[in-house]
Amino acid sequence: GTKISADMPQDRWDEILNHPQIVFARTSPQQKLIIVENNQRLGHIVAVTGDGVNDSPALKKGDIGVAMGIAGSDVSKNAADMILLDDNFASIVSGVEEGRLIFDNLKKSICYTLTSNIPEITPFLCWVVLATPLPLPTILILAIDLGTDMVPAISMAYEEAEADIMKRPPRNSKVDRLVTKKLIFLAYLQIGIMQAAAGFYTWLVVLNDYGYPPHILPGVDRGGMFGRHVLFCRFSGGQYVSLTGEIAPTSTLDPQTMPPTTSFPLWDRGDGGYVIDCEFPTPNIAGTGGINCGTGCAEAEASEYFDTTTFEVETGPSAGSGTTDVPSTESMLQLMADGYFPYIPWRGRMSPFWKNQWIYWDTEDLETLGGALGGAEPITAFRFQLNGLYTIGLGDPDFSEDKGSDILISQDALDSAGAGLEVWQNSPTTVNSWYQDLDADGTNPPDIAELDHEKQYGDAVFCNGNEGSDHTRDLSNQCNTVYDNMSFFMPKYCDGSCSLACAIAGDTAGQIGQQSDGTAYAHDADVSGAKVCMNIASRMTMKEALSHSQGAFFVSIVVVQWADLLICKTRWLSIRSQGMRNTTLNFGLFFETMLAAWLCYCLPIHVLGTRNLRFTHWFPGIPFSILIFIYDETRKFLMRVTSPETTDDATGQVVRVKGWLERNTYY
Repeated sequence: GTKISADMPQDRWDEILNHPQIVFARTSPQQKLIIVENNQRLGHIVAVTGDGVNDSPALKKGDIGVAMGIAGSDVSKNAADMILLDDNFASIVSGVEEGRLIFDNLKKSICYTLTSNIPEITPFLCWVVLATPLPLPTILILAIDLGTDMVPAISMAYEEAEADIMKRPPRNSKVDRLVTKKLIFLAYLQIGIMQAAAGFYTWLVVLNDYGYPPHILPGVDRGGMFGRHVLFCRFSGGQYVSLTGEIAPTSTLDPQTMPPTTSFPLWDRGDGGYVIDCEFPTPNIAGTGGINCGTGCAEAEASEYFDTTTFEVETGPSAGSGTTDVPSTESMLQLMADGYFPYIPWRGRMSPFWKNQWIYWDTEDLETLGGALGGAEPITAFRFQLNGLYTIGLGDPDFSEDKGSDILISQDALDSAGAGLEVWQNSPTTVNSWYQDLDADGTNPPDIAELDHEKQYGDAVFCNGNEGSDHTRDLSNQCNTVYDNMSFFMPKYCDGSCSLACAIAGDTAGQIGQQSDGTAYAHDADVSGAKVCMNIASRMTMKEALSHSQGAFFVSIVVVQWADLLICKTRWLSIRSQGMRNTTLNFGLFFETMLAAWLCYCLPIHVLGTRNLRFTHWFPGIPFSILIFIYDETRKFLMRVTSPETTDDATGQVVRVKGWLERNTYY
């Protein structure tokens, strides 16, 4: 035969190595090295076996160096990648298969783990870019990454080899790595997008079920006010409803032109009504901040009204900063002049989280989050819904205390405030006409012509229905007027305990609540021993509906991860050929489902932000889970169909011609 040497031309080597089978006999160590180098030059993956010292250069140079464990020298063992402990060449096949299985399972585990990144990051993008309420909080993202996904991701290590694992050609180590562009494309831009769609769809379904339709959400949380302040909405049709379901006559209480009352606080769509859009009042007071009645009326002296300059920041995110932005009477009146009125959805009333007491909540009570092991926050706090209202016109009638600060709220809210203010300024005697009667010193009534809806002001007077005793100016009549016309937002003073009857009594002009014998508290009454009761239903319904929707978003990710786990069992074949024999994976499916249920329904864990979901709110994600499974099974089927395989008669090697789908999606 041909004698090979180091100076043999490359074209001669190409001719020799082009044979389907070839045998080199009586080769020297140098010739073995030359053979390995020329095969690698042609793009082949080369395995080299040897047992002697002279074989070590070729063992080291080969893609896979295989040394003999019994007969091999120490030098050859050190140079090799694999050592055959039984010196049986058949063990090489088992070793390669095990290596391919490990590589396969690592890829599958990575793909499974990466897919949930998209439904985790897109809620924050939605919150930042579209200014919607946050669909998925950080704590629940951690619950997915460190909780529900852990066991399923680990279970991939126990997956059996696919039937075709030894039919595949050796991978190109320079291109086919653990994480490739095709894996990222599949995990992020295909499966991940479908998972994110499942989460957002579920989130929107839950919010809509509780009275917050999808079209009102973009931009509504620009100032972080969702679930913290009263929401104002415009309605087309619909009706106001009492807590017991009694419908208010639209002739006397039309939602399109009038605000709700304590007797009829809820809005229901009725026959064809709908919410047009919603906004929050602009936080146009840049005060020095302070604590507000709610957790201790005696400590906060909340039975008095205050000038903003008398406050000191003591609680909340602005503690020590000296500034806190809050809505004013004027910002609410601007919205109402444009047809926006306080919104408490009837659907929220029919929810599992609703409490009738929210209409007349005792502000000394705390809103518990998470039961015995959870924390607590004040129901009324300066940063959230006030138990009273600041009126700029009483502290700054000329609206000259301009702070020059930008109001952190959506442009739509500013536009609505501007439209309402224009209507109000053009018809001051008919729109909010009572406001023109305010006059702190008898000579200087508020000049609304100077009010600017885009500015923040630094001086205002806090009114909550009781005149107090330690104020430098006599503002009793003015604050009484504000209370009587804005009683829906004002605290009610109830002797003994808070009640609906007491709250309704506070809506009557000249009254701020009710004593235990049924007689009313007048504005000048001594209410030092009475309970301070607030209507917090608007913000609490928002807060609970959002928590339920966030929990449902979390559950939907778990639901679509069921399908993700199943499709990651195989990279090429159908799951039918692989089967469900991986008991660790089966346990992982059960584990992530039970953990998600425990996080939702175990009361002490509610501090994480989850709630007791309606059982039906587990289902919106299921169609997306089915879609993911069918999509990937179809992708694999088309991949196999469009990549035909042929068997070399001489060598028995299976050769596959890669189709477009395999070239672009096989990870």
